[in-house]
Amino acid sequence: MTKTLKQRSLSALIWSLVDRSTQFVFLGVSIVMARMLSAPDYGMVAVLLIFSLLANAFQDSGFSSALIRKIDATEKDYNTIFYFNISVATLLYVVFFFCAPLIARYYGILELVPLSRFVFLTFFFNAFSMVQNVQLTKSLQYKKLAAVNIFATGTSYLGAILLVLSGWTYWAIAAQLVLLAFGRMVFLWIFNAWKPKLIFSTASFNELYKYSINLFLSNILGTGVAQIIPSLIGKFISITQSGYYYQAQRLNSVGVGMMDGTLSSVGFSVMSNIRDEDSGLLKQAFRKIVRLTAFIGFPVFIGTCLVAEPAIRVFLTDKWLPAVQTLQFLAVAAIFNSLNNTNVNLLRKTGGSKYILQFELIRSLSLLSLIALVLINHLDFVYILASISFVAFEIYCIYLRKITKLLNYKARELAKDVLPYGGIMLCAAAAAFVLRYAISSPLILLMAQVATAGTIYLALCYLLGSKLLRESLEVIKTKFFTKGKAELPIQDTDIS
Repeated sequence: MTKTLKQRSLSALIWSLVDRSTQFVFLGVSIVMARMLSAPDYGMVAVLLIFSLLANAFQDSGFSSALIRKIDATEKDYNTIFYFNISVATLLYVVFFFCAPLIARYYGILELVPLSRFVFLTFFFNAFSMVQNVQLTKSLQYKKLAAVNIFATGTSYLGAILLVLSGWTYWAIAAQLVLLAFGRMVFLWIFNAWKPKLIFSTASFNELYKYSINLFLSNILGTGVAQIIPSLIGKFISITQSGYYYQAQRLNSVGVGMMDGTLSSVGFSVMSNIRDEDSGLLKQAFRKIVRLTAFIGFPVFIGTCLVAEPAIRVFLTDKWLPAVQTLQFLAVAAIFNSLNNTNVNLLRKTGGSKYILQFELIRSLSLLSLIALVLINHLDFVYILASISFVAFEIYCIYLRKITKLLNYKARELAKDVLPYGGIMLCAAAAAFVLRYAISSPLILLMAQVATAGTIYLALCYLLGSKLLRESLEVIKTKFFTKGKAELPIQDTDIS
């Protein structure tokens, strides 16, 4: 029986959550590595990520979104972008390979020459799997994507741990990144039957390019500015501080990955399956995704702020305590970024890529200007962190002005969709926060705060009649506890 859009979306969301949930297991492996390595080790890799991620943005060039958005994408489209990706990635790797000594000279660290040439293999491997990833995402086959990510991540951390035990320090961190990219490439080719043909269509390239160019430029801006921060920290403050920032980013990326890799990715795929003329269904889907993002995002990121110190004490030891403040500020920024991702995806769906570029330009200029002021005036590092959080809030507000006009999304609808979950979680976090004055053990405090905040949040959501929570409980009951082929009571066009 053909599944409805809601059923396919629900299946995609569940498997995406399974995928992201397994990342907590691998977070444990990452924590083991962090306990064995030092902040300067992570700083060595952190300063190189800007080059690797910019290269990824160049080789993608916004074509991933263009292919997902195009409902009737053809073999010509897929093959054209496949060969474009490989060509660009090869060219970029050659350029960066010969620029490695310049990078090392800039930071005054000769060891960066071989390390950078190794790390830059990531975007070369990513180029060979972009089309396969797009096809699975476009068709909402998140069960296969979950398998790919689990196998690739597990393999990469296994290799990294073996290298750490052999005394390879920062090379182990770099190896985990390269093995992850290589593993995803291999497993995507295994789990997706599509194979490239010798086809390249200039017409297909030009058609997709018209949509992707603005996304490409906005990705370059966003990636460049986001990743230049640890590079600036490493250059003007210290490699050690860059290592603390990188570790905080990695910890925060668990929640960010859950939101971006699950809700944002599935949300964009769902909205891309809705035709432009069905504005009522599009708004319904958009509001549902916003509510779900708020429902999950507020407890994830406010909870991160709450338990940052005891969690780092327990899992990473006191040597990583300087990363606590960074993690908390990044979590605050992630609240607004996760909510804003739905706005970005709506503009991507409706062809508003020019607005995405304009808003990204505002974000980049704002953040770079604030960071420059901090560095020029030799202000405390905390002002850089505050700038990141402030700009995230600023851009969220700017996007909202556009979205409210595009969908006739009224302020009271926004307040109804978002504010209740934020308010409830703040109350739950406040109640859990006071436990720090009664409990001295970091481990017991961590468990008590998580249990208290989680219980209060879910209880208040249930008592206040959260439809989303009740629907989630019904889904869990239907999927895992009901025998037989139980069907969800929905209509073919219902995705609410």
